[in-house]
Amino acid sequence: MRVIRFFRVRISQINPFDFSQTKHFEISCITWNRKPDLSVFLYFYKFTSAGDWFTFSHQKSVPRITPEERSS
Repeated sequence: MRVIRFFRVRISQINPFDFSQTKHFEISCITWNRKPDLSVFLYFYKFTSAGDWFTFSHQKSVPRITPEERSS
């Protein structure tokens, strides 16, 4: 909710799939015994407009895991 309040938008204005990214970030932080932090979230994601919706997209400068690294 802090992310949504920070950008001064309503939940209904955010793409539902992108809203799940905020929850995924929160769960990941809890898994790593870290407190979810807005500045860390903004390191990984940027807030953009996508037509009538708002969306969170990955920052280009942040390295991402490749599909080969995801497999076990």
